Amino acid sequence: MLHRAWGATYRAEGNTAQALAELQQAARVVPLRIGLFDEPFVRSADHPELARIYQQAGAADSAIAVYERFLAVRSLTRLTADAFERGQALEALGALYEKRGDRGPAAAHYRAFAELWRTADSQLQRRVETARRRAAALDAGG
Repeated sequence: MLHRAWGATYRAEGNTAQALAELQQAARVVPLRIGLFDEPFVRSADHPELARIYQQAGAADSAIAVYERFLAVRSLTRLTADAFERGQALEALGALYEKRGDRGPAAAHYRAFAELWRTADSQLQRRVETARRRAAALDAGG
């Protein structure tokens, strides 16, 4: 958890190289204690926290790989992790795939995000509508 905390701090400061180094170090250490909002079946190397650092560093392919691994984890106990991470991962994947020119996966992730957040608070509905519009435009070929 210490490496993850340092990684988050470095990321917030804009030091992506050091943040990445800390999270890579965290992946090599067996966790002794799981935090309140951690999912025990999501390895550090599959956590959206790492994907965000890759995304910030401009390593889109690595970010996509980590987000996809995170979404692929199957666990009955991931409700808390999903509450904080799933929507953001879907939205980020839509944007990353769109930027890469992969319209099908981009539209699918935008639609999944919009469906997941369809009943979100009113201040978040702009993101939902943007995702719906992006999915429709991608489906239409634009």
